[in-house]
This record gives sequence, C-alpha cells and structure tokens, in this order.
Amino acid sequence: MENKTKNALLNPKRGTMFSEMLAYWLCVIHIADNGEITTIQGVRTNWQVVKYPSSKELEQRFRYSTNNSHWIDYHNDDEENARRFEESFVNHKVTEQEKRDARIELIL
Repeated sequence: MENKTKNALLNPKRGTMFSEMLAYWLCVIHIADNGEITTIQGVRTNWQVVKYPSSKELEQRFRYSTNNSHWIDYHNDDEENARRFEESFVNHKVTEQEKRDARIELIL
C-alpha cells in the first residue's frame, strides 16, 4: 500500500482520497495550473481547506520524519469524492453566512 500512497500523493487528481485509521481524512479538490493543490482535510466534524504549493510538499507533509513511509493511506481516485467532501465542508457549517463563507473558501 505504501507505494500506492506515495505515488498518489505525488500524482494527485481531483478526488484522490486518503485517510489515517479512517479517522483523519484528506481529499484533493483542485489542482491549479501552477501545480498548487487544494485539499479538504481533517476529521469529519472539523474540515479545513488546506493548500500545498506542489505535490512534493503534499507528499512530504504526510511522510514520517524517521523513514520513507506515510502516516496516511491511499483509498482511491474517484472524482465523486471531491464533490462529497466539498458538500460536507459546507454542510457542517451552522448559519447561512458560514455556509456562504465556506463556498467562497472553496472557490478561492
């Protein structure tokens, strides 16, 4: 599984999904032309939009410091994952203003 995880981190697509013990989740939601990668990650009750300058930085962020393995595992590359994570990110907000702000954060 480790080689699949490393390859997926270095070559992500919209919808590439990872988890750590099915508790911490990461889903790639956008890859910009300049290589910047936007993700939604965290635990299901506390999603965050996090951007990485490149796939190299993404891969390094989830690599153990003591060896060449990763603390998250690759799941799949289904583009539908991105839509579900985006929906969940917005729907976890309480007020309409918070939901609006979440939608704007996904666009930016």
